[in-house]
Amino acid sequence: MHLHFGNPVALVLLGLSVPMAILAWRSVPVLSAGSVVPGLAVRLTVLVLLILALAEPFVSRIADSTTVIVVADASASVPEAVRDRAVSGITSAVARRRDGDRVGVITYAANAEVRALPADAVPDSFLAHAGATSASDLASAIRLALAIAPGDSSTRILLASDGNSTGGNAMEAAALAAASGIPVDVAPLRFTHEREVVVDRLTSPARVREGQAFDLRLALRSTHAATGQVTVRQNGLPVDLDPSSSGESLRVDLEEGANLVLIPAVADGTGAQRFEVRFDPDSGADDMVDANNVGAAVTFVGGSGRVAVIEPDGGAESAALLEALRRGGIEADSVTPDGAMQRGMPWLAGQDAVFLLNVPRWTIDNGLDRDLHAFVHDLGGGLIMVGGPESFGAGGWNGSEVAKAMPVRMDPPQTRVLLRASVALVIDRSGSMAVPVMGTAQSQQEMANAAAMAGLRSLSRADEACVIAFDTRAEIVVPRGTIGDMRGFEPAVRGIAPGGGTDQFAGMELALAELRRSRAKTKHMVVLTDGQTQGTPEEGTELALAAKSAGITISTIGIGDGANDQLLRTIARVGGGRFHAIKSFDTARKLPQIFIREVATEGRALIEEGRFDPVVFPLAGGPLAGTDRLPPVRGYVIVAPREGLAQTGSAIRTKDGADPFVAWHNYGIGRGVAFAGDLTARWSPEWRQWGGFQPFCERLARWAMRPADDRSIEPIIELDGDRAMLRVMLSPDRAATAARIDGRLVSPGGEVRSLAMRQVAPSRFEATFDASEAGAYLASIVAVRGGGDSMVRAATAHASVSVPYPREFLALRDDAAALRAVADRSGGRVIEVDQLASVDLFDRSGLVPSQEIRLVWDVLAIAACVVLLLDVAWRRLAFSRRDADDLAAIVTAGSVRSSASKESVARAPGERSLSRLRRAREHASNRT
Repeated sequence: MHLHFGNPVALVLLGLSVPMAILAWRSVPVLSAGSVVPGLAVRLTVLVLLILALAEPFVSRIADSTTVIVVADASASVPEAVRDRAVSGITSAVARRRDGDRVGVITYAANAEVRALPADAVPDSFLAHAGATSASDLASAIRLALAIAPGDSSTRILLASDGNSTGGNAMEAAALAAASGIPVDVAPLRFTHEREVVVDRLTSPARVREGQAFDLRLALRSTHAATGQVTVRQNGLPVDLDPSSSGESLRVDLEEGANLVLIPAVADGTGAQRFEVRFDPDSGADDMVDANNVGAAVTFVGGSGRVAVIEPDGGAESAALLEALRRGGIEADSVTPDGAMQRGMPWLAGQDAVFLLNVPRWTIDNGLDRDLHAFVHDLGGGLIMVGGPESFGAGGWNGSEVAKAMPVRMDPPQTRVLLRASVALVIDRSGSMAVPVMGTAQSQQEMANAAAMAGLRSLSRADEACVIAFDTRAEIVVPRGTIGDMRGFEPAVRGIAPGGGTDQFAGMELALAELRRSRAKTKHMVVLTDGQTQGTPEEGTELALAAKSAGITISTIGIGDGANDQLLRTIARVGGGRFHAIKSFDTARKLPQIFIREVATEGRALIEEGRFDPVVFPLAGGPLAGTDRLPPVRGYVIVAPREGLAQTGSAIRTKDGADPFVAWHNYGIGRGVAFAGDLTARWSPEWRQWGGFQPFCERLARWAMRPADDRSIEPIIELDGDRAMLRVMLSPDRAATAARIDGRLVSPGGEVRSLAMRQVAPSRFEATFDASEAGAYLASIVAVRGGGDSMVRAATAHASVSVPYPREFLALRDDAAALRAVADRSGGRVIEVDQLASVDLFDRSGLVPSQEIRLVWDVLAIAACVVLLLDVAWRRLAFSRRDADDLAAIVTAGSVRSSASKESVARAPGERSLSRLRRAREHASNRT
């Protein structure tokens, strides 16, 4: 054990003890040496202790313990049997650790996670990985292990892995471990898929004409001769590859090695056509991994245009529109919101325009909302929103991504502002809300907060709202006020944190009091909780009855299996609202939609019904070009003009002003159109007999439709591992007029990001991007001409590439060579799985000794304080032997002594002290 000082310069202050001793010694003639010396010793002790504390002393010794951090591969490429053998061996080896040795656990796949910090106890599991297992980032796992390595112990890392990595640089991480003096022992998880068939790639032409026949090129890799069936789906529908047989699949015979299969296809649609292929072996023994048996490709088909009509009623809203579009030569199909969500962005990118017919916001999820915005802004598509009782603001679209693409605001004009609804959101913030949502890393509290914010954003600025959070007590998080006056409500809602018990009724009582004070016509309460609550069911029923009598409706949401569904269902029934049960990940994803639906309460004055005559403004242009009049309507949705370049071509005049009826604008590289009426007999019965109905519908679609890709721009995307390369070739004419090339990429998750296009030749541009996520990547390329504010779009083109499955499933065997290189670089050992149970994982030989350091400055500082108190007592209190005898006499005599005796005993020491002071003063006078 050795003593060190972190700030040794402070020891110079010990020289102050010399002048202190000199000054004290000069007091000996005045005070007796018996009084000066002890006081000097005490003060010198205080001084020395404080100076030593300032010098930051610490004691170090060589640590005699070893820490092993187990880094376990939890990726999907490792066979389960191999993983189980490794876990068994590690468990046996860890059980033989010595006293003082510690064990930590990290699991990794797409991300690394700390499952157990270094501790004396043995972890319960070495493979409880919560993240995605479809990738392997070995480097990040090693770096995380280095980060949690304790400084007071020698450390080893045991890496149990198959060596396959889809991200990061493992050798750089090993070099970092070597620099830290921490060896990485490796236990290769060896496996070989002796019989395996892999779909390497499916390719198709980038562009074809409508009706053109072409070949899909399927590249298969097989470890052996095998037979099987290939099936193809085009836009989700099966393709008959063998008309001569009863089945739809194509039989193939594979040789060992690379195989190429040509699959005939026909472009029988327009827009982006997605092809999916699957190989199924005749014998299950011929193929061990099913995930790598699929491929995907996208081809853009030119034609007269393709339009999707999204409507919720299975044809009731869209029949007349579809007929009008098809008569105009436009390929059009209807789909429900659920169908659009299931098909996703690849299907959406294949459309030239999309109609939303009386679609409420709560029928689609955040993903489709985001995709529709990207479809317009980044892919150049057209979006037409058509009115109805559940469209625009009446359908909860305010604050959505789609609302940004619309040429109108969903809020009514200022002249039409009326207080319509007051909503109170009552959110559980008890400790159990910290539990992750089924199958995700997001907590129930985080999801509830995000859903509440989505609901608040969907309200009109004239609506009232307040947010109340409850655990064992209730608190107003967002005070009641109109949405237009609210500022910063999102940070307040996002800041609701779980903790404490559950008293749901306290939150409901506070919400009831807030709503009673509102003057709004419609009042609604939404309660979200995940568990049982204090109080009795009768209290909940009484609160619901009290709310009903006050004209307040209540809806309830129970999240998780522990929710008291019976109580919540009863409260909603008595309160005149709805009950929603969140029991699975799929229903949890719909929580924002539920909140939006609940806050979009009935009675909101966004619908005008009666008889109205839309006015077409002169020289309207746009989708109204050639239209001078429109038939009367019996209803429409109130919207407000949008500032900027949005144009209103038709309006309905009222005593409060002119309400937009048809409006449009350019948005991003696409277009948005708003039609406040509807196209059904509900509000537009006269339109069916109007001779201009079919041309009107066709003009709406054709004006908004994405223009055909410019043939002067040839984009190609090529995959190279986890990276993709976008190459863009321009024709000489286009290269001469283009000022720059802009690129946008839509990832499979719907994220939109810019592509940094760099010019590598006079007519050639390139950009690279990460393509590690499985799914379709859609790129939009825009050639821009002009300069400064006058810059306008010259041409657009699109390209797509599909990653059918993660690269993790391409591995047919382990990569033990990569693991050996990691061990060699870091100075570690190679330990076979079968040897784990017998090898000393905590072997200290060759390890850099670690020092156990203990700081002692705080002990010295406390000791200085104690001695300082003694010094004060020594200077303020004067005791002699006689004082001690008197004190003993007092204790012996007891408390029965008279008060007079006590005073005489107490006076005597005081008189003696004053006598000594007088003698000292006389002695000092004689010296002078």
